[in-house]
Amino acid sequence: MPSCLRIATACAFAAVIAISLAACGSAGSGGTATAKAPASPLAGLTADQIVQKAFKDLAAASSVRINGTVPSQDGNIAIDITDVAPASCTGAVTLAPTGASGSRMAVIIQVDGTAYLKLNQGFLESLHVPASEFPVLNGKYIKSTSSSALADFSHLCDLPTLVSAFTQGGDTGLVKAGSTAVDGQPALAINQPSAAGEGTVYVSESAAPEILGLKVTGSDAGFLDFSKFNAPVAIAAPPAADIFSEPKSLQ
Repeated sequence: MPSCLRIATACAFAAVIAISLAACGSAGSGGTATAKAPASPLAGLTADQIVQKAFKDLAAASSVRINGTVPSQDGNIAIDITDVAPASCTGAVTLAPTGASGSRMAVIIQVDGTAYLKLNQGFLESLHVPASEFPVLNGKYIKSTSSSALADFSHLCDLPTLVSAFTQGGDTGLVKAGSTAVDGQPALAINQPSAAGEGTVYVSESAAPEILGLKVTGSDAGFLDFSKFNAPVAIAAPPAADIFSEPKSLQ
C-alpha cells in the first residue's frame, strides 16, 4: 500500500484504527451533558452489544456523512465525505503535513465504484507528478483506475469496508459512561478502559442505535462525526469536459 504521505485516505483511517475502536472519534460539535432518560431503549444491552449493533447499522446505511480530523504519521487529515450505498461518495480529504507549508487537498466524486479525483498542486507534487502536467490537470477530475496510486481513495466510499476496518480489532470490554447529547441528539457515551488512549464512542440512545461520533484525546487526538443517516443523496459523475484520463505518472 502507498505511504500515508502519498495517499491520505485509507491510511488516515488506518491511523485511527490502530489507536483502537474506542480510541477513535468525535463528540459532534461538542455535545452538552443532559440528564439520562429514565427508560433508555438500550438499557438491556451491554456496551459491547450496543457498539456492535451500531456499527452493523452503519454498514447497512443507505447514506451517511463522515467528517472530522484524524492524525497520521505525516500530519492531521481533515475528512468530509458523504457515502451513498452501494459504492458512491462525494466530498474532500485534506492533509496538512507536519512541518510543511501548504496543504494537500483531494476532492472526490465516486459513482458506482468509479472514482474521479481533483487534486490541488500540493497533492500533485506529493505524488511526484511532473510539473509539466500541472496545467492540464488544474481544475480537472482524474478518472482513477483500480491499480493506480489513487485507488485507496475508494475505501472511503464503501461503508461495509470502513466498518470492517473500524472493528477489525474485535475490541471488547467497553463500558457505558453516561448520557450526553451530540448535536442536540440524545447519546450514550461508551469508553474502553483498557485502551492506551482516552477514547469515546457516542451512540444514539434509540432502539436502532447509530454511531454519532468517535473521539480520542491525548497525543493522537482526533475525531469523526457521523450524521445525516439514510438521507436522500444524488451523486453524478463530473461533466465529461472536466474529466482527464489518469496520467501515466499515477498508473
